[in-house]
Amino acid sequence: MDSFKTSEKIKVYVFRRPHLRADIRNWDGIDRNGVYAIWGPQKSKKRPPIYVGSGNVQTRLYAHHDNKSYWRNGEGIAIVSSGNRDLNQRQIQYLEHRLAQLIREAECWDLRTERTPRIRRISKANEDYLKDILVCLDGLSVNLLSKQPTQESNNFIQTRDDAPILRSSGKTLCLKSKGITAYGYEPPTGFVVLKGSQTVKQQARSCPSSISGIRKNLRQKGVLDTRYRFTQDHLFNSRSQASKVVLANSNDGSGWKSCQC
Repeated sequence: MDSFKTSEKIKVYVFRRPHLRADIRNWDGIDRNGVYAIWGPQKSKKRPPIYVGSGNVQTRLYAHHDNKSYWRNGEGIAIVSSGNRDLNQRQIQYLEHRLAQLIREAECWDLRTERTPRIRRISKANEDYLKDILVCLDGLSVNLLSKQPTQESNNFIQTRDDAPILRSSGKTLCLKSKGITAYGYEPPTGFVVLKGSQTVKQQARSCPSSISGIRKNLRQKGVLDTRYRFTQDHLFNSRSQASKVVLANSNDGSGWKSCQC
Protein backbone atom coordinates (compact mmCIF):
# COMPACT_ATOMS: atom_id res chain seq x y z
CA MET A 1 0.00 0.00 0.00
CA ASP A 2 1.39 3.38 -0.95
CA SER A 3 -0.59 5.61 1.43
CA PHE A 4 -3.98 6.33 2.97
CA LYS A 5 -5.97 9.09 4.64
CA THR A 6 -8.89 8.90 7.03
CA SER A 7 -11.62 11.20 8.27
CA GLU A 8 -14.41 10.58 10.78
CA LYS A 9 -16.50 9.11 7.98
CA ILE A 10 -14.28 7.51 5.34
CA LYS A 11 -10.90 5.96 4.67
CA VAL A 12 -9.17 6.39 1.31
CA TYR A 13 -6.38 4.03 0.19
CA VAL A 14 -4.04 4.86 -2.70
CA PHE A 15 -2.07 2.02 -4.25
CA ARG A 16 -0.15 0.76 -7.29
CA ARG A 17 -1.38 -2.40 -9.00
CA PRO A 18 1.95 -4.30 -8.73
CA HIS A 19 1.68 -4.05 -4.92
CA LEU A 20 -1.96 -5.05 -4.71
CA ARG A 21 -1.82 -8.79 -4.08
CA ALA A 22 0.93 -8.47 -1.46
CA ASP A 23 -0.63 -5.57 0.42
CA ILE A 24 -4.41 -5.79 0.22
CA ARG A 25 -4.86 -8.38 2.98
CA ASN A 26 -3.21 -5.99 5.43
CA TRP A 27 -5.52 -3.06 4.70
CA ASP A 28 -7.79 -2.40 7.64
CA GLY A 29 -11.47 -2.48 6.65
CA ILE A 30 -10.88 -3.21 2.96
CA ASP A 31 -13.09 -6.33 3.02
CA ARG A 32 -16.14 -4.06 2.96
CA ASN A 33 -18.60 -2.55 0.55
CA GLY A 34 -17.34 0.71 -0.88
CA VAL A 35 -16.28 2.60 -3.99
CA TYR A 36 -13.05 2.40 -5.97
CA ALA A 37 -11.34 3.73 -9.09
CA ILE A 38 -8.53 2.11 -11.05
CA TRP A 39 -6.58 3.66 -13.90
CA GLY A 40 -3.82 2.78 -16.30
CA PRO A 41 -0.86 4.82 -17.57
CA GLN A 42 -1.24 7.23 -20.45
CA LYS A 43 -0.12 5.90 -23.82
CA SER A 44 0.83 8.24 -26.67
CA LYS A 45 -1.58 11.19 -26.80
CA LYS A 46 -4.68 9.27 -25.79
CA ARG A 47 -6.45 9.91 -22.52
CA PRO A 48 -5.51 7.34 -19.87
CA PRO A 49 -8.28 4.80 -19.10
CA ILE A 50 -10.04 4.85 -15.75
CA TYR A 51 -12.74 2.62 -14.27
CA VAL A 52 -15.05 3.51 -11.36
CA GLY A 53 -16.93 0.77 -9.56
CA SER A 54 -18.47 -0.36 -6.28
CA GLY A 55 -19.13 -3.47 -4.23
CA ASN A 56 -16.98 -5.45 -1.86
CA VAL A 57 -13.73 -3.60 -2.54
CA GLN A 58 -11.35 -6.47 -1.82
CA THR A 59 -13.29 -8.93 -3.97
CA ARG A 60 -13.71 -6.49 -6.86
CA LEU A 61 -10.04 -5.46 -6.92
CA TYR A 62 -8.95 -9.10 -6.94
CA ALA A 63 -11.27 -9.74 -9.88
CA HIS A 64 -10.02 -6.71 -11.83
CA HIS A 65 -6.40 -7.66 -11.18
CA ASP A 66 -6.60 -10.27 -13.93
CA ASN A 67 -9.32 -8.99 -16.27
CA LYS A 68 -8.44 -5.30 -16.76
CA SER A 69 -5.48 -5.40 -19.13
CA TYR A 70 -5.12 -1.62 -19.27
CA TRP A 71 -4.59 -1.60 -15.50
CA ARG A 72 -1.16 -3.22 -15.72
CA ASN A 73 1.39 -0.89 -14.11
CA GLY A 74 -1.55 1.29 -13.12
CA GLU A 75 -2.82 2.76 -9.87
CA GLY A 76 -6.03 2.96 -7.90
CA ILE A 77 -7.97 4.30 -4.94
CA ALA A 78 -10.29 2.43 -2.58
CA ILE A 79 -12.90 4.18 -0.43
CA VAL A 80 -14.54 2.50 2.56
CA SER A 81 -16.14 3.58 5.80
CA SER A 82 -13.77 4.44 8.64
CA GLY A 83 -16.42 3.48 11.20
CA ASN A 84 -17.71 0.10 12.37
CA ARG A 85 -20.37 -0.13 9.68
CA ASP A 86 -20.21 -0.41 5.92
CA LEU A 87 -21.37 2.41 3.71
CA ASN A 88 -25.00 1.63 2.88
CA GLN A 89 -26.18 0.96 -0.66
CA ARG A 90 -27.64 4.42 -1.17
CA GLN A 91 -24.41 6.09 -0.04
CA ILE A 92 -22.31 3.84 -2.28
CA GLN A 93 -24.56 4.46 -5.27
CA TYR A 94 -24.40 8.20 -4.73
CA LEU A 95 -20.62 8.34 -4.23
CA GLU A 96 -19.96 6.12 -7.25
CA HIS A 97 -22.21 8.31 -9.39
CA ARG A 98 -20.67 11.59 -8.21
CA LEU A 99 -17.08 10.34 -8.48
CA ALA A 100 -17.69 9.19 -12.06
CA GLN A 101 -19.47 12.47 -12.84
CA LEU A 102 -16.56 14.59 -11.56
CA ILE A 103 -14.02 12.49 -13.45
CA ARG A 104 -16.07 12.86 -16.62
CA GLU A 105 -16.28 16.64 -16.16
CA ALA A 106 -12.49 16.85 -15.77
CA GLU A 107 -12.19 15.75 -19.43
CA CYS A 108 -8.77 14.20 -18.74
CA TRP A 109 -9.75 10.53 -18.73
CA ASP A 110 -11.19 7.77 -20.89
CA LEU A 111 -13.93 6.85 -18.41
CA ARG A 112 -14.90 3.19 -18.50
CA THR A 113 -17.57 2.41 -15.96
CA GLU A 114 -20.91 0.73 -15.54
CA ARG A 115 -23.76 3.17 -15.91
CA THR A 116 -25.11 4.25 -12.54
CA PRO A 117 -28.67 5.48 -11.97
CA ARG A 118 -29.26 9.20 -12.11
CA ILE A 119 -29.29 10.67 -8.61
CA ARG A 120 -32.26 12.97 -8.34
CA ARG A 121 -32.10 13.84 -4.64
CA ILE A 122 -28.92 15.21 -3.06
CA SER A 123 -28.51 14.38 0.61
CA LYS A 124 -26.41 16.74 2.73
CA ALA A 125 -25.03 13.72 4.59
CA ASN A 126 -23.90 12.15 1.32
CA GLU A 127 -22.36 15.43 0.19
CA ASP A 128 -20.40 15.48 3.46
CA TYR A 129 -19.01 12.04 2.58
CA LEU A 130 -18.02 13.33 -0.84
CA LYS A 131 -16.29 16.38 0.64
CA ASP A 132 -14.30 14.12 2.97
CA ILE A 133 -13.22 12.04 -0.02
CA LEU A 134 -12.09 15.11 -1.95
CA VAL A 135 -10.13 16.43 1.03
CA CYS A 136 -8.42 13.05 1.48
CA LEU A 137 -7.56 12.84 -2.22
CA ASP A 138 -6.16 16.34 -2.09
CA GLY A 139 -4.07 15.45 0.96
CA LEU A 140 -2.76 12.39 -0.88
CA SER A 141 -1.92 14.51 -3.97
CA VAL A 142 -4.27 12.39 -6.10
CA ASN A 143 -5.55 14.74 -8.79
CA LEU A 144 -8.24 12.75 -10.60
CA LEU A 145 -10.95 15.36 -10.75
CA SER A 146 -9.43 18.50 -12.20
CA LYS A 147 -6.90 19.72 -14.70
CA GLN A 148 -5.78 22.21 -12.08
CA PRO A 149 -2.76 21.59 -9.82
CA THR A 150 -3.27 19.92 -6.46
CA GLN A 151 -3.61 22.04 -3.35
CA GLU A 152 0.12 21.82 -2.57
CA SER A 153 1.06 23.43 -5.92
CA ASN A 154 -1.84 25.81 -6.30
CA ASN A 155 0.20 28.69 -7.76
CA PHE A 156 1.17 30.31 -4.45
CA ILE A 157 4.13 30.45 -2.11
CA GLN A 158 4.24 31.27 1.59
CA THR A 159 6.05 34.38 2.83
CA ARG A 160 7.56 34.68 6.27
CA ASP A 161 4.36 36.03 7.78
CA ASP A 162 2.35 33.22 6.14
CA ALA A 163 0.61 35.55 3.70
CA PRO A 164 0.05 33.75 0.37
CA ILE A 165 1.68 35.42 -2.63
CA LEU A 166 0.64 34.14 -6.04
CA ARG A 167 3.10 32.93 -8.62
CA SER A 168 0.57 33.30 -11.44
CA SER A 169 -3.08 34.16 -11.86
CA GLY A 170 -4.24 30.56 -12.44
CA LYS A 171 -7.54 29.70 -10.82
CA THR A 172 -6.75 31.29 -7.47
CA LEU A 173 -9.30 33.85 -6.29
CA CYS A 174 -8.84 36.72 -3.87
CA LEU A 175 -11.18 38.72 -1.66
CA LYS A 176 -10.14 42.22 -0.65
CA SER A 177 -12.34 44.27 1.67
CA LYS A 178 -12.21 46.17 4.95
CA GLY A 179 -8.42 46.21 4.93
CA ILE A 180 -7.97 42.44 4.73
CA THR A 181 -7.07 40.06 1.91
CA ALA A 182 -7.98 36.38 1.59
CA TYR A 183 -7.12 33.83 -1.09
CA GLY A 184 -8.94 30.69 -2.16
CA TYR A 185 -9.92 28.35 -4.94
CA GLU A 186 -12.83 26.10 -5.87
CA PRO A 187 -12.28 22.33 -5.94
CA PRO A 188 -15.07 20.18 -7.45
CA THR A 189 -17.08 20.60 -4.25
CA GLY A 190 -16.95 23.51 -1.79
CA PHE A 191 -14.45 26.35 -1.53
CA VAL A 192 -10.94 26.30 0.01
CA VAL A 193 -9.55 29.37 1.79
CA LEU A 194 -5.75 29.25 1.77
CA LYS A 195 -3.38 29.36 4.71
CA GLY A 196 -2.29 32.92 5.53
CA SER A 197 -5.57 34.49 4.45
CA GLN A 198 -6.91 37.23 6.71
CA THR A 199 -10.35 37.68 8.23
CA VAL A 200 -11.86 40.72 9.91
CA LYS A 201 -11.75 40.78 13.70
CA GLN A 202 -15.05 42.53 14.41
CA GLN A 203 -18.32 40.91 13.35
CA ALA A 204 -20.96 43.02 11.67
CA ARG A 205 -24.52 43.16 13.04
CA SER A 206 -25.64 41.41 9.86
CA CYS A 207 -23.39 38.40 10.57
CA PRO A 208 -25.65 35.30 10.78
CA SER A 209 -25.47 33.32 14.03
CA SER A 210 -24.40 30.22 12.08
CA ILE A 211 -21.39 32.11 10.66
CA SER A 212 -20.55 33.47 14.10
CA GLY A 213 -20.55 29.89 15.35
CA ILE A 214 -18.21 28.76 12.56
CA ARG A 215 -15.76 31.58 13.33
CA LYS A 216 -15.80 30.68 17.03
CA ASN A 217 -15.19 27.03 16.21
CA LEU A 218 -12.27 27.89 13.90
CA ARG A 219 -10.71 29.98 16.67
CA GLN A 220 -11.10 27.14 19.18
CA LYS A 221 -9.51 24.65 16.78
CA GLY A 222 -6.62 26.99 16.00
CA VAL A 223 -7.54 27.27 12.32
CA LEU A 224 -7.76 31.04 12.97
CA ASP A 225 -4.94 32.45 15.10
CA THR A 226 -4.94 35.48 17.40
CA ARG A 227 -4.37 37.75 14.38
CA TYR A 228 -7.41 36.20 12.68
CA ARG A 229 -5.28 34.61 9.97
CA PHE A 230 -5.82 31.08 8.66
CA THR A 231 -3.12 28.77 9.99
CA GLN A 232 -3.98 26.11 7.38
CA ASP A 233 -6.03 25.66 4.24
CA HIS A 234 -9.70 25.19 5.13
CA LEU A 235 -12.59 23.75 3.11
CA PHE A 236 -15.97 25.52 3.34
CA ASN A 237 -19.31 24.35 1.93
CA SER A 238 -19.45 27.15 -0.64
CA ARG A 239 -17.88 30.36 -1.90
CA SER A 240 -20.53 32.42 -0.11
CA GLN A 241 -19.99 30.65 3.23
CA ALA A 242 -16.24 31.28 2.96
CA SER A 243 -16.88 34.94 2.18
CA LYS A 244 -19.27 35.34 5.12
CA VAL A 245 -16.70 33.85 7.51
CA VAL A 246 -13.87 36.02 6.15
CA LEU A 247 -15.89 39.26 6.28
CA ALA A 248 -18.06 38.31 9.29
CA ASN A 249 -21.22 39.62 7.69
CA SER A 250 -24.00 38.58 5.35
CA ASN A 251 -23.00 38.57 1.67
CA ASP A 252 -23.44 36.46 -1.45
CA GLY A 253 -19.78 35.60 -2.09
CA SER A 254 -19.52 37.72 -5.23
CA GLY A 255 -16.48 39.54 -3.81
CA TRP A 256 -14.13 36.70 -4.80
CA LYS A 257 -12.28 37.79 -7.96
CA SER A 258 -9.57 36.26 -10.13
CA CYS A 259 -6.17 37.30 -8.83
CA GLN A 260 -4.07 39.41 -11.18
CA CYS A 261 -0.79 39.01 -9.31
